[in-house]
Amino acid sequence: MLLLTIFLTVLILGILAYQLSKRKRNLKHKDKLVQFEFQIFPHDLKISLLPRQPMQLIKCFDSKEEIILSFYKYESPVLYQKVYDSIDNLIKKHNLISIPKYNAEKCFIKEFTNRNSTHIKILYDNGRCFESAFFRTCMPIKVQHFIESCKTLVQKTFDEVPHLIRTKEEEETKLLERVLVKTSN
Repeated sequence: MLLLTIFLTVLILGILAYQLSKRKRNLKHKDKLVQFEFQIFPHDLKISLLPRQPMQLIKCFDSKEEIILSFYKYESPVLYQKVYDSIDNLIKKHNLISIPKYNAEKCFIKEFTNRNSTHIKILYDNGRCFESAFFRTCMPIKVQHFIESCKTLVQKTFDEVPHLIRTKEEEETKLLERVLVKTSN
């Protein structure tokens, strides 16, 4: 009996030590968000964070009028980091990575972007990813809450930096200026 008690105690301590070391490893390596695309169709809201591209927050009032906040990290590092951290925190808060993928093969495919749907792509540097297209008629509650949080984030960001917001035409001019500067260097 004493031998069984010692064995079980050692086993339990071993399991606890393993879980603690696993938790410490997770705390040391923070997953880095490398790609995030979120869009509500048809043309309602878009958040885009892609490598070597400007971060974009786009809000549409009808299918014609868009207001755009688009900037590279070097153009506004504090704002970029704040929005980046907010997006990363929202993904983790709503635990999107744990939701089973839904219509992943339809995510951002042109035939499916003209319907009432929400498309989400997430990629972390450790390979963790999430890709789904949700139609408004069958959307998990976590995704519905995530959408509301994203709308709030975009609105707060627009309210904080109204001087950076542009119309679609102004954004096209800004993109052309960026291209001209790059080609002249």
